[in-house]
Amino acid sequence: LLAVDEASSGLRGFESLRTHKIISMNQPIQPFIDIKFGNFLAPIFNAYVSKNDNMTMTEERFSEKNVLERIEAQKKEWNILELVIVKGLQELLELTFFETRIPVYIVPAYRGAFSDPIVMSSLVLPDVFPDILSHELIHRLVTHNAEKIRWKKAVHAVLPDVTKPKVYNHVLVHAFHSALYLDILKDPKRLERDIQSSEKWPAYREAWRIVRERGYKELISEFKNAL
Repeated sequence: LLAVDEASSGLRGFESLRTHKIISMNQPIQPFIDIKFGNFLAPIFNAYVSKNDNMTMTEERFSEKNVLERIEAQKKEWNILELVIVKGLQELLELTFFETRIPVYIVPAYRGAFSDPIVMSSLVLPDVFPDILSHELIHRLVTHNAEKIRWKKAVHAVLPDVTKPKVYNHVLVHAFHSALYLDILKDPKRLERDIQSSEKWPAYREAWRIVRERGYKELISEFKNAL
């Protein structure tokens, strides 16, 4: 499940243009996950994938009609699990979303995803969509609570020998994601599928190796004790 964290920095200004209420509270809240076609972002990503991924944007699967139909299928699958995932992540991380509305922009062809703003692809299969979106929501919970938690200090305390940021960041993301799959959703097949889909991305593969060797519960416990 590819998350291009580096790319998000260039779009933070776009995210800041959204209008929604910011709140602060200690108990889990249920923000509105607003999944929609990223019509302003689509041309940017279309140009990128046309140049770098050899995709032909005139393909029927990238037509607006097909993309909107795919988004509806993704939303339908997400809606089944949304309440459980959003509440579960806040309880697992002991952090709270501060937004009452979280936009999720879907673009036609981009194969990756990132968290601020949340941008995902219409190519994501509906049953996989909740897994990728929950991954990005973990990132979002952490980054939006950066002033509250000493994330990097805790990560380095738990993983002193891991030097690559994309690896050590995702060890903790994968650990919490494992807890979501196994303890909240009770769905080990999602976990195994996530691990398998990460094989082609070296940093993700290495992060999953560490999680499986050390155990997600132990990592989460050590991380929370290091905060």
